[in-house]
This record gives sequence, C-alpha cells and structure tokens, in this order.
Amino acid sequence: MTNTNGGLPSDAVQALALDADGALWVGTDGGGLARFGNAERWQTYHKTNSNDGLPDNRVFALATGADGSVWAGTSGGLARLDKGGHWQSYNTANTKGGLPGDTVWALALGADGAVWAGTSDRGLARLDKDGHWQIYRKASTNGGLTNDTIRAVVLGPDGALWVGTDDSLERLVSNDHWHTYRKASTSSPGGRYRPGIEVHRGWDPLGWNLRWPGPPRQERLLENLQQWQHQRWPAG
Repeated sequence: MTNTNGGLPSDAVQALALDADGALWVGTDGGGLARFGNAERWQTYHKTNSNDGLPDNRVFALATGADGSVWAGTSGGLARLDKGGHWQSYNTANTKGGLPGDTVWALALGADGAVWAGTSDRGLARLDKDGHWQIYRKASTNGGLTNDTIRAVVLGPDGALWVGTDDSLERLVSNDHWHTYRKASTSSPGGRYRPGIEVHRGWDPLGWNLRWPGPPRQERLLENLQQWQHQRWPAG
C-alpha cells in the first residue's frame, strides 16, 4: 500500500477521469477533488480552499474537456475548473431555471462543447458553450425520459446520448426523439432470446446484432422488440 502523504483526501473514491495531459482526477465522498500528476504529485481541492469554486466535497462525477477543463458533479451543484485554475460553479440558485437539481450524479461532454448533467431526482440538463440551458424531465418529454433519477450518461459516436435511470435505459437521438430500453422489451422471459433469433456481437448500438437467420440482406430487428432500431454505427 502506498501512502499519499496527505495527497489523496479520502479513501472513498467515487469518480475518476484522465485529462489530456495524462493526469488523473479523483472525486471523493467528502474529501473533495484531487489531481495526481505525471510527476506523481498530488494537488487537492476542497470547498474551503477552492475560492468558492468546488461547491461541495462530495464529488459524484467527473469529466475532462479537450481544452484542459475539468467538470465536477457534486452534491452542491456543478463546477468547472479551467486550465488556468479558475473556477465557475452552477447551482439551482445562480442559474435560475438552469440546473434543475444541485445533486449531480452523472456527466458527459459533447464534441460541440456542451455538458450534460444528470441529477439525483430532477432529471437531465444540457448546458451549451454559449451558456444556454435545456432541461429534460419525465413530465416534459412526452414519455421520453421515464425517470428523473439519472445514474449515468454517455455520448455515442453518432452524437446520441445514452441515459441510465432508475427505471430504464434511454437513448436521446434528437431533442424530442427518445428510445426506451427495458429488460422486458430486450429479452424474453428467463433471459432466453425468442426462437428464430441469432445473437451476434456487432454493430447494434448496445453491442448485439439481432437478426433473423439468413443472408445479411434479410437482417432486421424483431417487431415485438419495441424501441430497438436497426442502425449501423461507424467503426472506431
């Protein structure tokens, strides 16, 4: 066991991210944020020493940008630390209708510079590079988002957002185009796939290629597997 000599602020680690320089960022439960650099030196950030930057010392999610910025989702809101060491924080009070909840459990950064934030019980938010917010709640997405508790978010190579909630897996293709995936709709009872189906690793968005037996031109998804979409993702 290696002693960090006061470096790692807590043994309860909840989030990890690597930045463009290869440094490791560590989010902890109660100990704040830490950076472990290439020179094996630790730098720590607490609510008390970050000049009102880090909103809370419970850090649930981390994401790093190509510009060297680090985003942190905490129990007190969302925070961004730029490469120059300047903090900007976002919460329900200072965004006034922007961030829907102060407990941020999940983060993802888009190629367009937007940040996606999943909250513990207030749905999903998108902050674009111009500072505009867009909110997604169960009540406002017309059956799209099935639950306002967001556990995980990740962006696919096609730009679609995958969202893990307490009720289902969601895929947001556009502002109002949602796909819902549940255990009952993606497999048969007992975990066995319905007769007549071959299962292959491949190009399906979830990593499975479901098709009828026969030549590739006959490939199609089962009609009774609602919400599944026949789509090829680019390689890489």
